[in-house]
Amino acid sequence: MPRGDKCMANYCEALRKRMFREQVTELTIAVEDVHADSGTDMTLAELRKPSLWSYCMSGAEDWNTAQKQGLELDYALGDVGYVKTVTFRLDSKWRETFERFKRDGML
Repeated sequence: MPRGDKCMANYCEALRKRMFREQVTELTIAVEDVHADSGTDMTLAELRKPSLWSYCMSGAEDWNTAQKQGLELDYALGDVGYVKTVTFRLDSKWRETFERFKRDGML
């Protein structure tokens, strides 16, 4: 997500915590839900653009909010070429932590 979008940083952190609570390493979420739950001021039309998510997936400077929160991204397109869902998954560091917590009975 673009730099300065603190609500998306908070959203990504909340997703990471949710994964631990639900004991999963990835979540696939409809773009409409990302829009509603994150509190971003981006429009739904902006969030549906593949180019936005491609920038976010690249982790380029100023677009690495998810990576800073330990998440990797992928997206799926709907029939008309707009992003339908986004998959958030724990990065390797957080997956290791998740597996350790699970192994040690902390989850």
